[in-house]
Amino acid sequence: MRNKKVIIVMILSLILMTGCSDDECVESHTEKSTCVMYQTLPKPNGGVQILPIFYSCEKTVCDRYESEATDE
Repeated sequence: MRNKKVIIVMILSLILMTGCSDDECVESHTEKSTCVMYQTLPKPNGGVQILPIFYSCEKTVCDRYESEATDE
């Protein structure tokens, strides 16, 4: 019973510490990166094998958020 309480407190603490915000991105750029996609394959013994597949992709990275722009 004590372990369940500790786990619940840890999860709630993580949620409170990370929080969430509705900040809009004001400035962003794209950069080339490596992304990963996972393929699942059935095994003969009934299990599942997960294989990572890496590929080139472009990601959008935010440089400045709305809250940072209004603070200045």
